[in-house]
Amino acid sequence: MNLIKRAARAIYRWWMALGRVLGAVNAAILLTVFYIVVMGLMALIVRILRKDLLAHRPNPSGSFWKDKEPIIHTAEQARHQF
Repeated sequence: MNLIKRAARAIYRWWMALGRVLGAVNAAILLTVFYIVVMGLMALIVRILRKDLLAHRPNPSGSFWKDKEPIIHTAEQARHQF
């Protein structure tokens, strides 16, 4: 009976080690494929739509500066901030 327990324990340890290795490899492969597919599709859509999501292009004047509308600071606006 003792021999069967030792054999079962050895098989169990081997099986768990194999499971950990397969899990790590499988996770790396699946995450890599998922990343490539999702990022690839997003990049393709952005290029097709010709969007500049990070605003890397300068204004027609040649500057990256963006004009902002002035904010009027009043007591009433301070009371109702949100």
